[in-house]
Amino acid sequence: MSSIVVNLIEPLPPFTQPGLDWGETFEMALRGFFGIIRGLIILIVSLIPLIIIGVPAYYLYRRRELKKKK
Repeated sequence: MSSIVVNLIEPLPPFTQPGLDWGETFEMALRGFFGIIRGLIILIVSLIPLIIIGVPAYYLYRRRELKKKK
């Protein structure tokens, strides 16, 4: 003899529509805005070393090319 136990649980809906709570909507918009600003700051800070090395290297390369043409 054996017994079988079955538990049925209804899954949560995959998406719940937001209500008309303007405070929550505004807060989410601000979080998104500051997330984008944070990403841009990280991008700029990570590009600074490349700019520091790349700009002088470009001008040295250009100067050499101009001297070769003369």
